[in-house]
Amino acid sequence: MSRSLFQPDLPADAPLVRVVIERGLDSPDGLTYAVPPELGEVKVGDRVRAPLGRHDRAAEGLVVEVLTDPADIRDALAALGRRVKPLLARAPARPKARTHAAPFPPGLLRLAEWISHYYCCPLGMVLGTMVPAAVKRGVGARATRVLDRARGIPPGVPTGGEPLGALGPSARAAWARIESLAGEAFPVEPRALRDTLGLRTLAPINRLVRAGLLVEREVPGVRARQAPQHGFDIQNSPVPPP
Repeated sequence: MSRSLFQPDLPADAPLVRVVIERGLDSPDGLTYAVPPELGEVKVGDRVRAPLGRHDRAAEGLVVEVLTDPADIRDALAALGRRVKPLLARAPARPKARTHAAPFPPGLLRLAEWISHYYCCPLGMVLGTMVPAAVKRGVGARATRVLDRARGIPPGVPTGGEPLGALGPSARAAWARIESLAGEAFPVEPRALRDTLGLRTLAPINRLVRAGLLVEREVPGVRARQAPQHGFDIQNSPVPPP
């Protein structure tokens, strides 16, 4: 694969994504960008900031397709025949926020694609109409702290190199119970893990985080009132073909 189609500071095997901008652009199916390594894994539904136009003005958009297979990347680059700009960043949950915007639900994305084809309207304009203004401003956005078990830990030795025996009795007992939990139990919020383990405080869990046995991260979400139930599941409801 030729590196000439990438920006000079991007690896030749960088994944490609198709991003739709919430504007009426000449490319109704989206624009192709490369994913720089510092952004990590980008998935369909993620909101990102992409360079737009000759002056690379930052514009927010939605990822609707991800290409990671080398053959697919090679074919896409050959079809484009031009340089592929890298994404700038993930879109924040709200202006100047440190957390990322919550991903767009897959069911709503399928509905938006159907509307776009049926009414011959650019997908970006459809998505811009579907997302409420309050959501774009980050009203109700929050970050939830969750914990996961660290990967690649040798038996009895945390990632920080501290022997398991150096932990206190309560932390060792908590870790023994955590090791017996199924993988589906993670990621989990700290208080939920405390209740599952039957602990009175979060102190043993925080000790395991400092030792490197548990890894904490933030998951974006939206704080909202309970919506009324109408018996309609947008995630699993079939969308009629265009």
